[in-house]
Parts: sequence; structure tokens; C-alpha cells
Amino acid sequence: MNPTIDLHLHSYYSDGSESPERLVERAAALGYKTVALTDHDGVTGVKEFVKAGEKKGIKAVGGIEFSAYYSMPNPFNPVGPSRRYYVHILGYGIDPSDKHLKKALEKIMDQRRERNEKMIAWFGKHGIHLTYAELAANSPSGYVGKNSFARLFVARGMYADIAEALKDKTYLANPEVRAIRRDKIEAGKAIELIKGAGGLAFVAHPFQIKYDGYQMDSAASFKANREMLISALAAEGLDGIECYYADHTPAQTAEALELANYLTLLVSRGSDDHGEGMRPVKVMSTFASEPDPALLAWTEKL
Repeated sequence: MNPTIDLHLHSYYSDGSESPERLVERAAALGYKTVALTDHDGVTGVKEFVKAGEKKGIKAVGGIEFSAYYSMPNPFNPVGPSRRYYVHILGYGIDPSDKHLKKALEKIMDQRRERNEKMIAWFGKHGIHLTYAELAANSPSGYVGKNSFARLFVARGMYADIAEALKDKTYLANPEVRAIRRDKIEAGKAIELIKGAGGLAFVAHPFQIKYDGYQMDSAASFKANREMLISALAAEGLDGIECYYADHTPAQTAEALELANYLTLLVSRGSDDHGEGMRPVKVMSTFASEPDPALLAWTEKL
């Protein structure tokens, strides 16, 4: 079955390596008919993406991906403290000019700058001195994030490419650097913002949901936590689940589809493509299983 829809793409307006236009060009070359730009916590590239889609004759949908958290009682210790879950919420068909969305994203942008300043300080303590101006100069879209650090390190000759820089545990993949995070938005609020901006809200890559101690849980416990979380988000207004994902196994896809069917949620398909050469598995053309087109018929209304 030839794929025609990919609803999870990232450009260099977040942590991708390519322009929105280049993403559309690659999608068109693969025969895609509908694609969505879902940059992390931002919509700056949406207009460029939609315009590129019009040029190529494919539907280019404005979207977003919120990094979020959700707190709820621990199902295995109801009298203990609440458990915090970390989940990504995708939004499709949003109005990037919505005032409430813009206000929330401005706050997130300020938090990201604070995170970047802390990273600059960490690198300075470890003998690598850099400035925010240098990072901005290595950010083709003006978005300063971890890729900006990686590009600067490549420019300084420390690495051969961005992908190598991001993977090196000496610096950008160092646990101490990875622990420097900004505050995340509450998942219910993310859903509210997406729907308020005229969009549909989906759980991204459900098997990447995290919570304290998830690494030590059995598969059955992790499954129970995942299902409980998504059920709670459905009650908050969640519209669907990203059941078809680039690195899902057929068994994982089937499990996600079963949950979507049980909760009467919509189904989406997304690769999480961040640009050529960035993530070998998560690319537009790589899926272990493909959906019945009827499951994605809802996208015609985007």
C-alpha cells in the first residue's frame, strides 16, 4: 500500500534540520497527498509550509507538538503521591494566529531561552565558551534550540554533522545536559489550546509516554498506565491517537488501534521525520504497517 498521509513532521523552526518547503518537496516526491507540520511548541513555520503545499499541489496542514505533563493518582498506590506522566500532544488544523495559543507559545519561548542560557553556562564550566549570538547565527529559522548548539559545534569542527553532535554523550547527550529542561505545559491545557485554535488533539507516539519508574515496570504495568493516561486525556477532549508511527512494531500498532477503538478515538499516521539523515528510522517512507485508508478519511476535513 502506498502511503499518502504523514501527520508528524518537524522543520528547522523547532528541532528539524530542513525548511518547511523542503519537507513538502520530499513528501511530494514520495507521492504524499496530505502532510502536517508539527514543530515542537511553535507555529512559526506554518505559513511557509502551507504555501509550499499550495505550490506542490498537496494539502499542507498547520500543526504543533506540545511537550506536556499530566498528573493523576498512581493506580498501584492510590494513597500515595500523584504520578506525573510525560506525554506529547499533537495538534492538527490549528489557526496559528489564535491569540490564546500565541500567548501560551510566547511563554514557552521565554522558558526555552532560560533553558538555553543554563546550557550555555554548563558548557562554559566544561571549557566550551559560546554566546547566544553565536547560537542564533547557527539557527537558519531564528529558533534557538539544541540543534543550534549542534550546528555551532559542527562549525567549530568538533563533529562531522548535527546528528553526530546530538548523540555524543560527552556534551549534548550528556545526562547533565539532558536534565536541563524547561517547564512543560499541562496536557489538559495543551488540548484546550489546540481545540480553541480550531484543531484536533492527538497523543503522539504512545509507546514513548514516560513517568517516574517506568523503566522498572513490567510490560503489563506500563500498558495499564498508558491506557489509564490516554483514557483520562480522552475525558479532557483528546480526539485521537497516533497509532501508525515510524518505529512502531505491528504488535504496537495493533495495541494502539485496539485502544483507539475502545475509546472511540480517531487514528493518525506520522513518521516524526526531522530531516534527511537526522533519524535513520523515523523518516516519511519507513513504516512497519500501513492503515486501511478508511481510518484516515477524517483528514479530508482538515
